[in-house]
Amino acid sequence: MKKLRDTFAKKGNVAKYANNYKLNVFEIAYLTEEQIKIFQSDFGIISDYFVKRRKGYKTIENHKPIKHVDEMLKFMRIFAEDEIVIAPIYKMVKEYPEDTEKDIYQRLN
Repeated sequence: MKKLRDTFAKKGNVAKYANNYKLNVFEIAYLTEEQIKIFQSDFGIISDYFVKRRKGYKTIENHKPIKHVDEMLKFMRIFAEDEIVIAPIYKMVKEYPEDTEKDIYQRLN
């Protein structure tokens, strides 16, 4: 478990002005399959994406329906840094909101 002050640079006086909260930090790309299955929300799709990306999968798909499409795609646009993939998916999801991620990829191909 890390503490907030551990994340500050050693230089400067920032540490004395901030409370030293304990932080639970998870490296999402290193979750196990069992841990990913625990998530019932869209975060399960996101965590699965990052694990597969870390492992070097060429295609990354998921069969779960996306519940919060706009929010998830905005998150992925920022953190996945994969705009070429995200933009056409976003358009496709708007047209077919009940599709799973796999259905969307099949429509795009």
